[in-house]
Amino acid sequence: DADPDLTPGVTKRIPRDLVPFIGTGEAAFRAHFRLDGRIYSRSSTHEGNSLILCGEVDKPSSMAIPGSIQYIFKPRDGVWTFAVKQYLPASNIIDPFEPYPHFNAKLWSSSHAEHLVIIPVDKFLGHFARWRMDSKTIVVVPLTRH
Repeated sequence: DADPDLTPGVTKRIPRDLVPFIGTGEAAFRAHFRLDGRIYSRSSTHEGNSLILCGEVDKPSSMAIPGSIQYIFKPRDGVWTFAVKQYLPASNIIDPFEPYPHFNAKLWSSSHAEHLVIIPVDKFLGHFARWRMDSKTIVVVPLTRH
């Protein structure tokens, strides 16, 4: 469950890039969110704690897409939610980790998709570790909750 010690959020006007998902008006926003003893943050607050694997808990991690939390928000009469920019797949590169299925690392582009993905806080797999190989490529290693 979410940790009640963290603030209930600050009510603010909904940013323009969230309007297509939740409409206009106001919502509660947080810089951090604690879930099952782990802290998740928006990227502008703590980049490392914003790195999550997008996907549902009951799906295999190979289906997960790494992303960075841009907003932690709760619309009126809603649930706490992450707005995430997902990383793009690496292109035109051979993934050196592919032959090693027990070492759960994968290459991804260091670029994000333009659009946001909306994910309830209970529908993601957990954090991931990121290592920049070069200016265009990152290595993603899952640090899943389950």
